[in-house]
Amino acid sequence: MKDYSYYTTPQVNIEDFKTTTWIAGRNGVFCTKQGKDEIRLPNGCPISRTDLVLKNLGVNIRTRLKDYLQAEIEAKEKLRLEFETDLFVDLGISDNPKRYELLAKAREISHNGVMSEIYDTALRLVSLIK
Repeated sequence: MKDYSYYTTPQVNIEDFKTTTWIAGRNGVFCTKQGKDEIRLPNGCPISRTDLVLKNLGVNIRTRLKDYLQAEIEAKEKLRLEFETDLFVDLGISDNPKRYELLAKAREISHNGVMSEIYDTALRLVSLIK
């Protein structure tokens, strides 16, 4: 079993989704494309105005953000499945048909869903299904 922090930190590199650098400051949002062509937008600028400026730059920030968030969701789901698989292997119940019931009960009992608590609870309950 890996350290619990491994399962809670999705490895999605935001740089893979950036074509534009954004810097938020007190006086507005600064957009730099490839280190030059600085554009300054006023604070409170509506997203449609921002999209218009970005379309002029050839970048659609909503699409990039959506792609990044989707990749992060997929990475978290992958880590969750990896945690479950590692938990089942650790407990020796990889082929037990009731392993998912055990996991659901461990999640329910641990309340806040912290992986270390789920693991400890599953460890206490595993004797019920072996």
